[in-house]
Amino acid sequence: MRSHNYNYILSTIFFLSSMTFSFAQKVPDFINPEELKNVKFKCLEQPEIYSEEEQKYIDILWKESLQYLEAYAVALTTSPDGNSCIDSDVATYETVDGISQLCVMERRDMQLLVKNIYQILHNPQAAKACFAARGNVDWLYSPGGELEARSEVAKWLDRTTFEEFFETKVSDPEVRTNGYVFSKNFYEMVTDEKVKTPRNFPYDVSARSLPNLWASVGWFPMYAEESERNQKNFANVRGGYAYAEILGHWGLLRIEDINGQKVGAEVGMTV
Repeated sequence: MRSHNYNYILSTIFFLSSMTFSFAQKVPDFINPEELKNVKFKCLEQPEIYSEEEQKYIDILWKESLQYLEAYAVALTTSPDGNSCIDSDVATYETVDGISQLCVMERRDMQLLVKNIYQILHNPQAAKACFAARGNVDWLYSPGGELEARSEVAKWLDRTTFEEFFETKVSDPEVRTNGYVFSKNFYEMVTDEKVKTPRNFPYDVSARSLPNLWASVGWFPMYAEESERNQKNFANVRGGYAYAEILGHWGLLRIEDINGQKVGAEVGMTV
């Protein structure tokens, strides 16, 4: 199982409820503090150059991305109930043998993921060279609607909306109908007060607290596009799912390696 699979499982719990911002969290014991100093980042592509006006929006998006990553790293290394795992979140997964659980931080790939996040957090200016809004990527979309309307960054990016995507890129009428419902209700799904915070997160990283990130990250309705593989899925799944990536080869923060070690982590959110 690659680390992305664990990220995918855990990203679905990213609906939280109170907000602070500092990188004062205790560094996990398995990380050597020396590995957080003078870190070298190799980006997947050349740094983007932005105007002074554009940089204002990039800085907002960068700050909210760091907040998200910090909370994620803390949650991964904190037991949700104090009993199941020591200094680790719990992942629930299903195989042909049934439903099982595992303490995620017992996995070396998850320890590497968390170390990479702390290397980013402790060297934000160096890591920022690998960060971009990716407004020129035509397969990354905006939820549109109220979420976009409330975000100055999303309005600046002006990505193609979900509604436009389902109108122009999806031919199956049932998938399209489900996509319209998904788009119409997206804002409520990610901001409603009924969404509760898991106890192992230090603060809220939902769209209530990070509105620019959730509106601007760049969403991909990956099962809705026309393909032989996608047609095997139910129409409500194809029209009712989207994935966004903050850290990873599809994401806003695209790092090839840190201190010469390849970065394979994919951290984001799903709706």
